Amino acid sequence: MVAAGRLAEDSFTAELRGDLVWVEWVARSTVTDDEAFSLVARADALCPDVCPPMLVVLNEMVSLSRGALKTFSHGLNIAAMALVGPSPVDRLLVSYFTEVHQPPYPTRHFTTVEEATTWLKDHPHA
Repeated sequence: MVAAGRLAEDSFTAELRGDLVWVEWVARSTVTDDEAFSLVARADALCPDVCPPMLVVLNEMVSLSRGALKTFSHGLNIAAMALVGPSPVDRLLVSYFTEVHQPPYPTRHFTTVEEATTWLKDHPHA
């Protein structure tokens, strides 16, 4: 959740690491529509001409708004998304996202960054 006086983009970091857009959410986030729009804008700014894979570290994410889920499923211009989080809540959030919102890119849950990175190597820029 965005605390009073904080900007939506303060809830995450997003950067290029090699061929990946690497996103890390602040621990125990509740992701709002505004934060989702901010992430999409940041990803577009990082990679305006390519469709890269994205690795997302959930960091014990608590929840996402319905609008955020819709924005992520239809607003991101990415080749694939690997979502990393070891908890059952992480697995549940990813399962709900993929089953209900059906993103047009391959999406999987992983418990480690290493597993996610290996999988994303099979989904290069589109």
